[in-house]
Amino acid sequence: MISSTLVWQPEYIRGDEFNNLHLQRLINGEIPAIVIDDFYPLDVCQIVAERFKNIFDIEEYSLKNISSSYLGNPVCEMCGNKDEYFKRVPLMMSRVAELFNELGIETPLEMVLSLLKNGWIPGAEVAMEGSKQYFAGVVRVTKSSGLHNDLAPRDFRWPTLEQVSHQLVWNLYLQKPDSNGGKLRIWDREWSPLDEQHKLTAGTMGYTYDVVDGATYADIEPLEGRLVFFKTTNFHEVLRDDGNTERLSIASFIGVTNDQEPLILWS
Repeated sequence: MISSTLVWQPEYIRGDEFNNLHLQRLINGEIPAIVIDDFYPLDVCQIVAERFKNIFDIEEYSLKNISSSYLGNPVCEMCGNKDEYFKRVPLMMSRVAELFNELGIETPLEMVLSLLKNGWIPGAEVAMEGSKQYFAGVVRVTKSSGLHNDLAPRDFRWPTLEQVSHQLVWNLYLQKPDSNGGKLRIWDREWSPLDEQHKLTAGTMGYTYDVVDGATYADIEPLEGRLVFFKTTNFHEVLRDDGNTERLSIASFIGVTNDQEPLILWS
């Protein structure tokens, strides 16, 4: 039986308050998330959400136990074909950027990179594999996801990603579902190799809830314009949304290699 309570609280700050101490607290597991409200203008979020309705080349994630579709080029969907992944990067970066064209504001990726450069002394950049750039900034519609965690060095044998020592993620919400669902739940329970005994069958994303038995958690509502950072090796999930208005977000992973090197971003 799962026994948990809501006592682990995110840190809510303004964008101009963001600094290295917030990132270090997140990396050290002292807080579940950093939340910045009104990071992206509400009216721009609404325009982008309307534009997304006219996108016809979105794809479904192949893993079971996740109800989500995406526009972009996520590594998890291309991990068996690295050459094709890097070949697709320029096209898919352009496809996502089109959603934000002529709006008089930087894209979310550009704004998050600027924020991270202010908060991490060595800076931040989109990840590179030699001379090849990774894709960053996947746009997703998510109905639900299974309980899971993300750790690139464990999941992918790609040289740049294997250098990651701590993995975070940023999510910017562009549209809130009209139901009470779609919340992000982050558990105060970090993955360890022993947890693989709780992993679901191959081809299915996630773990059984035994792995978080007794752990506390924090729930974060997907409000438009809200930016959320959290540590992906903590077990997390998106609670089911059965509304008619889709939960729309844009995100990428953030890799820490060491405190002397820039943060690297990829999706």
